[in-house]
Amino acid sequence: MKKKLIIFDFFNVICNEISPTWMRRYLSDAEADRAKLEIVGKADTGEYSEMKMYEELSKLTGVPAKDVGKQWQEMAQVREDMVAFIKDLSKSYKTVLLSNAPEGFLDRILDEHNLRILFNSGIVISADFGKAKPGPEIYMEALRLGGEDAKDAIFIDDNPKNIEGAAKVGIDGIVYTGLEDLKKELVKFNIY
Repeated sequence: MKKKLIIFDFFNVICNEISPTWMRRYLSDAEADRAKLEIVGKADTGEYSEMKMYEELSKLTGVPAKDVGKQWQEMAQVREDMVAFIKDLSKSYKTVLLSNAPEGFLDRILDEHNLRILFNSGIVISADFGKAKPGPEIYMEALRLGGEDAKDAIFIDDNPKNIEGAAKVGIDGIVYTGLEDLKKELVKFNIY
């Protein structure tokens, strides 16, 4: 069966990963993992504001909160090959962006690079929605925006746990490892 809706993760698919990369500049792996869960995780669900997240990270690293935010924004590198690829796909398929991100942070990247146009059926950002991947609610919201059943959708994410979360609601998934590999995987679903 041909898919009608393609749901894309953002970080480490369309844009480089920010939070783990930044945190490992200043923290040990164990500290970074804990901060990802306890601080960034709370921002991803909207429990912490973006500024509160930067303040908490500042307490851990000694980097002033305003500089944390500035550094995060400066680190964002959009993959132009993926942008062109999604732009092409969006001509024939419904597309939705589904990303875990603090309020405001991803919005600025999307606006700065004019990326909203790539997602013709909508954008779901976890902090705005109040739930994060891999919980089932956020995938259901992406399906609602796309106007399709789970069997008609495919989800692309670099994190296998998020692919497993999508599978629990019936969405097929592809673990993103690079654009050329993605193209090969999409052929298996009669896409591309």
